[in-house]
Amino acid sequence: MDNSFGDSTNDGRDQLFLTTGFYRRTQCGLQFGAAWDYLYESWDLDFDVGQIRGQLSWITPWCHEVGFLVSTDTTNDSVADLEGTSRTIETTDYYSFFYKYSASCGGFGRIFAGWTQDSNGLIGVDMELPVMHHWGVLSEFSYLVPDDGSTSQGSQREAWNVGVSIVWYPGGNALSLIHISEHTRRTPIAYAVW
Repeated sequence: MDNSFGDSTNDGRDQLFLTTGFYRRTQCGLQFGAAWDYLYESWDLDFDVGQIRGQLSWITPWCHEVGFLVSTDTTNDSVADLEGTSRTIETTDYYSFFYKYSASCGGFGRIFAGWTQDSNGLIGVDMELPVMHHWGVLSEFSYLVPDDGSTSQGSQREAWNVGVSIVWYPGGNALSLIHISEHTRRTPIAYAVW
């Protein structure tokens, strides 16, 4: 998404972000899940976007998992920037394969690679590491490799995200496999990064 809309305002920012979904999780075998995300933003511009994300994977008894991730936009918006130019705000459709390992002491690591609807490349990694019984650290990195290569147009179209979050487990099970049981959500929470 191109966020070069000019100078910011001093107005307050309103934002609403919703996620809902369903999943089927097992200790071994076929797993799947889907989620719908919605974002309403009111700051310099007023817009709303939505997307559907899905995951299909196979998990072994030894905590290795391979699968496929997909995301497609459901809602996009056209807005005029501060200079009056009309722009479309939309999520990026992507398709990627992944490998994930869940550690027996809690936490996981996942790498993924794929492509977007515009033939751009997509690579990334995310991991969660338990720190104490109630606390963990979740980190994420993703990079959209533009199909324009190292040209000036490619440099303008590249996108990346780095995130580090502190996770709290109310039941105190960050250091065990309990939190990756069949009752744990299947698709991770989407990041609203602007």
